[in-house]
Amino acid sequence: MTDDPQGTRPDDQPDERSLTVPQEAARSAARRDAEVPASRKRRPLAPPPEPVIVQKPRGCFSYLGQALLVLVVIFGVVFAVFALGLFDSLTDFGTDLRTFLGLEDATPEVVDTVVIVQGIRNMAVLQTTAGDLLIEKEVVEDQPLREDPFVRMRYVGRLTAGIDLGAIEQGDIVVTSSNSVSVTLPPAQLTGCYLENAQQLNASCGTTFFGLVSCTDTLNELQRVAQNRAKRQLIEMADDLGIVEQAYDAAEGAIGGLLTDLGFESIEFTRSTAEAPVDPSCEL
Repeated sequence: MTDDPQGTRPDDQPDERSLTVPQEAARSAARRDAEVPASRKRRPLAPPPEPVIVQKPRGCFSYLGQALLVLVVIFGVVFAVFALGLFDSLTDFGTDLRTFLGLEDATPEVVDTVVIVQGIRNMAVLQTTAGDLLIEKEVVEDQPLREDPFVRMRYVGRLTAGIDLGAIEQGDIVVTSSNSVSVTLPPAQLTGCYLENAQQLNASCGTTFFGLVSCTDTLNELQRVAQNRAKRQLIEMADDLGIVEQAYDAAEGAIGGLLTDLGFESIEFTRSTAEAPVDPSCEL
């Protein structure tokens, strides 16, 4: 082997200066191909990491709080039961609640007759009025030897009838069952008989024998007689109008409404046979 001062190259690596143009072009292309990196396949995305829950150990205060909460609940339940029992012993709340829920049959309560009597008495006197009754009366004094004096009067009559419910006694109320009651009513009566708006329609003194008889006295006496007759007719009209019967009906309606509100379904009324006192305005 001899030394080569210029340096020797392997046979597969010829000197670039001795390459022809086609060879140089082919070599440049081979270099470019070698420098282009190979395409990589795309890897699938990895799933996100699951969160890691780190449980802290409970301390003594946490268990103590739970124990206190349980004690408070137990104490509250015991106190509620005790309070409900005490309230039920003082009232009928428990019974009413069980009855409302259908767990216990309702027991009918009988209303005290004192309550009924007081409620009826508070109604005082229930009155029925009949007014504007027109009454005309003519009174003639018969004189055989002279002209008869006379007077003709007109009145407006008014009647009132009622029942004094303040006279109701406890014995007048009889509770026969939880929903049935009997009531005896005081007697109804005329409470007012009035003649109003007296008007003289016509009058004559007749023959006075030259002033020996006073015309004024004669007319006053005739007017008094006419008023008495008119009042008698007014009292008779009370029967025709049925005003006393209307007073009974009004009292029964008012008392019936009161007893219905108190829970009674069957109400029987009886009328007292006692004689009612006559009102002074209806006296003749």
